[in-house]
Amino acid sequence: MINSLVTNNWITITFIIMIGLLVVVNYFFEKRFLSFRKLFHTKQYFVEYISITNVFHPFNVILLVFQVFCFAILVLKLLLYFNYELPENQLLVFLKIVLGILVFYLFRYFLGKVFAVIFKLMKEQSGLSFVKLSELSKIALLIFPFLVLFHYFEFQNGVLFIVLAIYTSILLVVKYVIILVQNQKLIFSRLFYFILYLCILEILPLMLVFKTVIK
Repeated sequence: MINSLVTNNWITITFIIMIGLLVVVNYFFEKRFLSFRKLFHTKQYFVEYISITNVFHPFNVILLVFQVFCFAILVLKLLLYFNYELPENQLLVFLKIVLGILVFYLFRYFLGKVFAVIFKLMKEQSGLSFVKLSELSKIALLIFPFLVLFHYFEFQNGVLFIVLAIYTSILLVVKYVIILVQNQKLIFSRLFYFILYLCILEILPLMLVFKTVIK
């Protein structure tokens, strides 16, 4: 019975887990979560926490799991919308996407640490990782209600879902550009580091993950 429940309603269980993650983070880190939610209109959160935390702080780890689930569901829904040939067991596909995103994040993070040590930019790299993680979590928190809405309510066409996917992509690109602009002094003073960072830590892992998921 449990296996049947998981097989048929795994996405509902996933949504419940995600809501549970938000409840946990709000319960144990209420003040910080409140500050984090204000990221939608102020950057005070970065001012308060960028110098006293790391990406493996429990608060960040919980939000990381939340955003990975969120983006994995979005990718799965896109594959389904474009009629990509998927196995009957979509849960396995979802878990594969989750694993791919996690591998991408971890590979990029630890390789970034190696470059930071080589170029003596540990503090800057830690700050950049924290900012990117926080911005991605903010975007995940923003699109989560829409993912739930599109899953449980059928629309005659997929226009609204495609709009959500495009909107999410634009948000990701815009936030990334903003991060680069805000760190332009570091970028232009360490141009060689930036080129390596962009090619090896951002583009290459993304291509590898995309290739793995598609296969």
